[in-house]
Amino acid sequence: MHSTPAIYHIFNTVTWKVYVGSAVNALQRWNAHRRQLNRGLHHSRYLQAAWNKYGPDAFEFDVIEVVECKQDLVVREQYHLDAALADGWCYNTSPSAGNCLGVKHTTETRAKMSLAQRLRPPPSAETRAKTSRAQKGKVLSAEHRAKLALANTGKPLSAEHRSFRQEVCK
Repeated sequence: MHSTPAIYHIFNTVTWKVYVGSAVNALQRWNAHRRQLNRGLHHSRYLQAAWNKYGPDAFEFDVIEVVECKQDLVVREQYHLDAALADGWCYNTSPSAGNCLGVKHTTETRAKMSLAQRLRPPPSAETRAKTSRAQKGKVLSAEHRAKLALANTGKPLSAEHRSFRQEVCK
């Protein structure tokens, strides 16, 4: 095992599918993957499902490239990820290394995220006051104000907002 920057894959010996990743410390990252997979909390639902189905003995962790400069990790990971995606034998859900761009959430996941946002408590009065103080005195460019106006055109105002505007405009 390497404790240096590396590109690795988690290989399913039964299906021949792989999960491609990169890490500054590959050994630590493998331990983190195993911990998440054993707890059923891995971010890749496909890898998690395979782990649950085939068990940990069906998987091998292999360093496929040691990267000298950690700034090159994402570029090299993308190279190996593109190859795995082209073969169609990949557990990665994102087609891009280093981010989640292109990941399509399931309807169930979107509903959970929506519920979590709706159940989130509103900011406290203290937090709102701090935010207000931080924004005081900031001047927006004419271009920015025009974009805000365009974005808000046609949006219905809440009853609270309408009453506030009536009080302010008296």
